[in-house]
This record gives sequence, structure tokens and C-alpha cells, in this order.
Amino acid sequence: MSIKDSIDSSKEKLEENMRRLEEQKKKEKEIDEILDIVGLIRNAPLLTSPALELQPILHETMPYMQFIWPKVLAKLPDGRTLIGLAAAKECRNVYSFDIVLQTNGTGKGSWVRYMWIFKNGEVAFSQSGVNVTWDEIKDSGITPSEIRKIIIDTIAYNSIQAEKSSKHCYIATAVYGSYDCPEVRILRRFRDFTLQNSLLGRLFIKSYYRISPILLKWFGHIFWFKRFCKFFLDKMIFILKSKGVSDETYND
Repeated sequence: MSIKDSIDSSKEKLEENMRRLEEQKKKEKEIDEILDIVGLIRNAPLLTSPALELQPILHETMPYMQFIWPKVLAKLPDGRTLIGLAAAKECRNVYSFDIVLQTNGTGKGSWVRYMWIFKNGEVAFSQSGVNVTWDEIKDSGITPSEIRKIIIDTIAYNSIQAEKSSKHCYIATAVYGSYDCPEVRILRRFRDFTLQNSLLGRLFIKSYYRISPILLKWFGHIFWFKRFCKFFLDKMIFILKSKGVSDETYND
């Protein structure tokens, strides 16, 4: 091969490598832009199908789960889906059933490992907002049978909390599934800081707490009733939120 042919061959290889690098940079930039919008990091928890040994457990327990914890997901060009806590409230686009698998201390350097379960049957494992694999969970000594027990205990605890809160915000709690979910927090704040400050508002609250239990007893099991209520509550919550009513944790 002549010098000229060698140079041309080398040039082609360099140009091909440069094209690959440019394509890679473009993909990396696209991923960064997607993650920046929703406030996730590259090693955020990965949404995956559950391991075979967990599938029977989830199939058995999912009908009893309440999916109330807001998450944000980002579908990446490489086919992966990352998921995490929403940095911006407007980015919330999915809800999960969360269980605590392990804890390590309470001070600096402490961590908590979570398993997030979603309605579509997929799961994610998280430690301080970073992805953890099922193999790592198993290596730490957690067995499928222990996960089953944790899920059952969490469902039982959530049921107790729901029963305690069933005397408050009856319809809203029934519609959104939890007295402490973001939507109901907004309504509770509106009740306490707006309605309570006027005579008509206090009369409305009093009437609401008298009528709501009866309506739920009669119609609470009917799908269209909850859907009808949710339609109006969603509109009301949107207006309240746009006016600055917070959905952060609230103790009333």
C-alpha cells in the first residue's frame, strides 16, 4: 500500500471515529436534557421487571396496595427508564407503593433502601436516590419471603392509617386513596386557611362532614361516582395550586 493509500485509510478511520464520538456526545446531551427537566441523575433508580422469584409475591399482594407516593420517570433514548422522587412537583407522572427494605443508622452517613412497586408490575430499588439492584439486595441478606412480610406489614399499616383518617375529607380521601396524598393536603389547607375564616365556609365544612359519609355509603363502591367527584376535585385542586396552595406535608 502506498503512503497516499495509507493516509486515506487512516483518514477514513479517524473520520468514522469522530462521527461516532459526535453521535455519542449528541446522545449524552439528549439524556442530560431529559434528566435535567425532571430533576433526576444518571444513576437514579432503574425501572425494571421484577425478578422471577418476586413475581408471585407481587401478583399475590398488588390487589391490596395503595399507589400514593408521587414519582417522576424519564424514558431515555437507550431504552432505559429512570425513576425517582420528583424534584419539581409539575413533573410528577406516576405513583408507587413504597416499602422500606433496610436502614443503616440515623445520623450522617445513614441510608435507607426502598423498593418502589408500580401499578404496571415493574419495580425499582433505591438507596439515597441512587439505583440498587435486586442482586445487591439479596447479597445483603434480604430474602423474597422477608419482602413478602414487609409488603404485608406495610399494607396493614396503610390500612390502619386510612381507617384513622376516614373521618376526615371523606370523599377526597376515597377518590385519591390517602388522607396524606398531595391532592388531599391541598384541600385540607384550603379548608383550614380559607373556608374556616368565613361563616359560609364553616357552614360548608359542617355540611360536608354530615353528607359525605352518607354519600360514600350509598355510592362509594360505584366507579362513576368516584370518577365524577375526581373530575371536579381535580379542577379545584388545579386552581388552588395555581394560587400557591402547597401540597407539602401538613399536620392538621
